Amino acid sequence: MEANSGLRAQNLPKDLFLATTTVAQSLVDHGHVAYIVGGALRNLALCMPATDLDMATDATPAEIETIFKHTKAVGRAFGTVLVRVLGVELELTTFREERGYSDHRHPTQVEFGHSLEADAKRRDFTCNALYLNPLNNELHDPTQGAQDLEQRLLRCVGVAAERFREDGLRIVRMARFSAAYGLEVEAETLAASRSELGSLAGVSPERVRAELHKIFCSPKPAWACRMLCEVGAMARLLPDWLDCNPDKSFELRRWNAMAELKAPVPLGVGLAVLAFPQNDQGEWDASKEEVAEKILEGLRLSKAEFESVRTIWEYSQRLNRLPSLEQWAAGDRAECIRMLRNRNWGNARKFTSAWLTGLGKQLARIQELTEWGAGLGQEDLFPGPFLASDDFLRAGLPRGPLWGIATRELEQLQLDRVLDSREAALEWLRRRSEEWIAPEDRAGD
Repeated sequence: MEANSGLRAQNLPKDLFLATTTVAQSLVDHGHVAYIVGGALRNLALCMPATDLDMATDATPAEIETIFKHTKAVGRAFGTVLVRVLGVELELTTFREERGYSDHRHPTQVEFGHSLEADAKRRDFTCNALYLNPLNNELHDPTQGAQDLEQRLLRCVGVAAERFREDGLRIVRMARFSAAYGLEVEAETLAASRSELGSLAGVSPERVRAELHKIFCSPKPAWACRMLCEVGAMARLLPDWLDCNPDKSFELRRWNAMAELKAPVPLGVGLAVLAFPQNDQGEWDASKEEVAEKILEGLRLSKAEFESVRTIWEYSQRLNRLPSLEQWAAGDRAECIRMLRNRNWGNARKFTSAWLTGLGKQLARIQELTEWGAGLGQEDLFPGPFLASDDFLRAGLPRGPLWGIATRELEQLQLDRVLDSREAALEWLRRRSEEWIAPEDRAGD
């Protein structure tokens, strides 16, 4: 059939259009067919930008590698080869049929074929099973995906339960697509997502984390997360989830906070909202801290990712108890500056603002600190130290742990403006060295 006005190859970004028509013409010249498929067509049908491109063909991986000069086999056993033309990298996959998903992700049997219709049957949702010939804009829609998109409907290809049993992560993708594109999940598909939750047991934490990150970056992450809760998937994805959310009011606070965040939401911020250990008032609950950390550990975060979430939580507690500007200028200036210059400060502010807004609380202190920090220069945030190692040695301070202690104390006093000159710092060091060490133990004596 002829494509509707949105589903035309010419509506792709120019570089993608030129690349896909070049690839398609080369395949046709060698006796094959080629189609744009998947997310690019879904986005075009919804009048959204297409940022990457997948293509399907009857050519085998070996034939693809013969036809094109620049290729990279990324999933050769499953028929996928990256092809680079005109500076653009496209994913080109051979038509195939799949059977026997024993690990709930990879098919145990893959057969390359020549049938577009058979290829469509292995795909997850009808909106991702559209095929467009970029050379003549002929659309093939064996699963009525275009019609589903017109009706704003998200539906599995074929029997929904079978699609979810093949790959449990499709349940998470269902929630993400529904939220990102404003699609209502078709009744059979929604029912199957509830009945096939067992398939999530075979999904690796790394894939769950990656999919959650995509949800956080989507326009409506709260919608997607709430759907995952409603179908029972969140408790399977995060086994300790229910311990942090004993009733619906706890969930509601999370979704209210998530809704306040502007996309794209950094992974650390999204996870901080998702796992924040809250009490009945929505405030930090230390008794649930261990459960919250188990949720993070279950996702196998990197050390940096884990520490990012922990820092966001720590700073949110500090922000909640910040005194007035006058008070912190007198006694808490160093603590505030250390927060402002930490790489997680921006994310901590985003999280805390979203969480407090979700609870209907005032944000005046955070706004004050943000404005105050905006007026600080580099010298205020990272002042040059008054003293150096030679000063420590002359004061009789032996090399070792005391140097680190002295350096940290000096910075604290300098940031708090208790010490405002090198002379004052030297006098402080003289007094402290007398407290720390006996005269006979002094360096250089």
